[in-house]
Amino acid sequence: MKSERRHELETNVLADWLGRQLLAIKQHGRLIGWVLATAVVIAGIWLVVARVRGNRLAAAWDEVSRLTSEFYLQQQLTAYRDELRQKFNQPERNLTPSEIETVEERVRQQIADAAVKYEGTPAGAYASLYLADWNRVQGQRGIFAFDPVRRDEARQQLADAIAQYQRALRGAADQGVQDRIRFGLASAYEARGLSGGPEADSDLQRALAEYEPLQREGCPYAPLARQSVQSLRDGRLAWMSAQLQQRSDDPHAGLPGFPFPGGGLPGSGPPGSDGDSFLPGSSLLPPGGLGSQP
Repeated sequence: MKSERRHELETNVLADWLGRQLLAIKQHGRLIGWVLATAVVIAGIWLVVARVRGNRLAAAWDEVSRLTSEFYLQQQLTAYRDELRQKFNQPERNLTPSEIETVEERVRQQIADAAVKYEGTPAGAYASLYLADWNRVQGQRGIFAFDPVRRDEARQQLADAIAQYQRALRGAADQGVQDRIRFGLASAYEARGLSGGPEADSDLQRALAEYEPLQREGCPYAPLARQSVQSLRDGRLAWMSAQLQQRSDDPHAGLPGFPFPGGGLPGSGPPGSDGDSFLPGSSLLPPGGLGSQP
């Protein structure tokens, strides 16, 4: 009897609660319907935006990959050669070195435009990285030139590389890609510091600051970063910078003997040997080579 009474009371309580909820829904039905409809619209907009963004990112990658491919460069060279053959009526005409450089510069400008267009995205980061790698290597080759005009040009190329690496960092989310960019940035600072000039010491300190985090375990750049950190800390690169500055003031001065353990100037040994990390064409190039797909 008591159990039946208790069950009856529980049923009444549940019925009262359901009645109150139904009344509330009835009273606020329009509001609830509006909220649900709004949620559906927002979800639809989010799906459309996500799809459009995905399509744009894919289109950006397609454009940057096409512009940075060797095939595209060869296409442009062939097209320009055929254009000149027709213009001058010379069926056997080939491009001169200056004409090849004209085409290459045109392609690099297209890549630079894409880097600005897609700044902040992975595709934009890769376009900036591609240009930065090119400018860095060209700048490193020029800092040892006896011609002061070429050395000034090399410093400008290194300055461009530094700006492009910094732009690339803003669009790089992957740790591996960030490491690659930072290694290139450190190398560019190192080379510009080595070239002498009023900011040489500051550039070498900036290079050290970029190299140090890359020494961590598991980083593919760790061995080269440790090598460069050692050279920066023991003063050999600061010494080299001072000597190159002296040579720029007096091209006939030459360089004295290297006053550090191991003998010889940095880079005088085989590729990959101690001190060679700032020279082009050797350990300086990132794994995968210049402009390889990250």
